[in-house]
Amino acid sequence: MLVLSQKHELVLGEHSALYDVVVPYDSLLRRINGLVTFLCVLGTIDKYCSSYGCMADSTILIFKYLLLKAIYDISDVDV
Repeated sequence: MLVLSQKHELVLGEHSALYDVVVPYDSLLRRINGLVTFLCVLGTIDKYCSSYGCMADSTILIFKYLLLKAIYDISDVDV
């Protein structure tokens, strides 16, 4: 069994400054990100078989995708 390392911080990359331009400081997403650590979802997906598929994304990132889908009622493609 392959154990995935868990990242506690999302690295946005070289274009991370765009986050401050695109997402207003008083937005719901910033408030949620400031209030919730999302560490409670770590370890909820702890099984991965190295012979199937590719590496999984961070559990926190996947949870945030699902949260966006629920809040804005949008499709996988739109997320």
